[in-house]
Amino acid sequence: MLSFIISNNTEITNIIVSTLERFEEYHIKVCKSPETALEEALQMDEMDILIDATNSLDDFQETLLKEYPEIKICAFNEADKSNIEEWLKRNQLHSKVPVESTVPKSPVNPIRIDESKKDDEIPLANTLTAPGKKLGDYELLRFIRSEEDTEVHEAIQLSIDRKVALILLNPKLSENEDSVNGFRELVRAKAQVSHPHIAVIYEGHEEEGTLFYTSELISGQNLSNAHHYGIKLNDEHIIRLLKTIVETQLYLKHNQINHQTLKASHIYLSPDGMTRIANTAINHQRESTTEENNIRYLGQILQEFIDEGKSEIGAILLAIMRHESGPNTWEQLKQNISKSEEGLSETLHLPDDSLIARKQITRTWPVIFIILLTATAYLLFNRNNQTPEPIIKHSDAMIKIEGGEFTYQKNTTETLPTFWIDKYEITIAQYKAFLDAIKSSKGKAFDHPDQPIEKFQHKPNNWDEYYKAASLGKKYEGNLININCPVIYVDWWDAYAFAKWKNCRLPTEKEWEKAARGKNGRSYPWGNELQTSQPSSIKKNFIAWKPVNLFRNDISEEGVCGLFGNVSEWTSSQDPDPEILGRFVPIVRGGNFNYSHSIMPQLTTRKILNNRDYRTNYIGFRTVSDIDPNLGKSPDLEAEKKPDP
Repeated sequence: MLSFIISNNTEITNIIVSTLERFEEYHIKVCKSPETALEEALQMDEMDILIDATNSLDDFQETLLKEYPEIKICAFNEADKSNIEEWLKRNQLHSKVPVESTVPKSPVNPIRIDESKKDDEIPLANTLTAPGKKLGDYELLRFIRSEEDTEVHEAIQLSIDRKVALILLNPKLSENEDSVNGFRELVRAKAQVSHPHIAVIYEGHEEEGTLFYTSELISGQNLSNAHHYGIKLNDEHIIRLLKTIVETQLYLKHNQINHQTLKASHIYLSPDGMTRIANTAINHQRESTTEENNIRYLGQILQEFIDEGKSEIGAILLAIMRHESGPNTWEQLKQNISKSEEGLSETLHLPDDSLIARKQITRTWPVIFIILLTATAYLLFNRNNQTPEPIIKHSDAMIKIEGGEFTYQKNTTETLPTFWIDKYEITIAQYKAFLDAIKSSKGKAFDHPDQPIEKFQHKPNNWDEYYKAASLGKKYEGNLININCPVIYVDWWDAYAFAKWKNCRLPTEKEWEKAARGKNGRSYPWGNELQTSQPSSIKKNFIAWKPVNLFRNDISEEGVCGLFGNVSEWTSSQDPDPEILGRFVPIVRGGNFNYSHSIMPQLTTRKILNNRDYRTNYIGFRTVSDIDPNLGKSPDLEAEKKPDP
């Protein structure tokens, strides 16, 4: 079930989401306005339900019904909050379980909002970040980090001399009803978590017009920071850490607690050898990632910490976790850990007595043998069956775009100097070369100065899995893929690092558009009109990624390929965030295979994303250079301006 929600009220949104989560299958997209919902919806292949909580959809219904004749459009009003069951029946929606109260339980110490506070009584942001600032029973000691809507500080609770983490809502958002309600609900969600290995939430407060909550201040290093200190894990460490993580994830799963996907920055290694997990509970639906993908991602994270000299069973376990046929639920991973632990406990710290040692090894050998045999067979199978696709000749060719005036967007005239742009989107093969080149240095020399500290590598999501499929020419996510397809699941930071490593940069939006639309602002690679031959041939391929040299029709007059389709592309340009003052968000250009098959996107297609961390299977990138990159290369590069046969 694919559902869109139009709502600008956080409370109502959460109620609707919690209701839809009771269905067998659901995918939810929340938009704040009909205009945004329409734009997003028209890029989808299908849409089953649209829920309007703004009562402002009238002008857009005709367009939606024309595109999705079978769509169910439902209204959700303030009065429906108190009787979800009646709303479901009225709209002929049937949940898989009985609907219970959707009102979240209050924490022991709820946040109380004093509506009588005046504007001039709310302290300025700079007064809150200073050490020594007192908020009720708490005194700020040091600033830790700033997040999108909050600030995190180390503080001391004066009455009991206890150090805590104090998380406060940005004062600029204290007058925003949605932000205040969302923050309060977030505290309530986190307060429901009670697990010995998950950080404890103490209480929520309002002081001097400032909303905040306090939690356990976890000692030690999170894995994101630990990576920078060169910390390595042996077999015992890996298994102990995995056991703790699995316990916490099963707890959250069995108690149906919505939570973020576990990241390196959430996992802490304490000085006493214990593992602590940050409180990742959230006040909305869980991110659309499966347990299987979360396990693959966890195996990828921990792989970076393997002590090659002291980790054998642990390394094999992590390899199994990352493999496509590995465990796909936390319960299955728990079983794998138990088997590995059996082998570990009987092979490590063997007594000196040789007879006893031989008995222990004999008893343990079947477990280890099975693990090793599985891993060996996997490696041999891949080696014997690997038939890599030949890399496209001159896949790194760049096309010269002459400087001068050109028509930009809606008939605006702009001027750019001469530049060179990649003929093709960056391929999986090219990105693999980048990862191999930076392996020893971890790629830090190529990181953007603003890159988040918790991001410590540039491997795309599920890289090992999808690169293996690409190198063998097999299916990934149900579609064939090879090393000449554009790299996917890369965020903006990854694209920036690759470009810098290549001695290039990401294109600005204006550069991208000039390369795509030419001097006179074409709508399509071939001109301004849809031709009978092009739509049919290109639409066939608007299903999944394709090799970058495949589309004979998707080539501009300048010789640049893939600007119309395949994947959309990161640019270096940003737009002001329409919802958060003073914040800027990245711009992606170009059509992609994820568009509805009934829609033919133009070269003017542009998309604004929420942040530079966004990763998906339909966004890649290409690079530009300010100097001629072809100097000193073979003269046959000019022939590359023509599409490959």
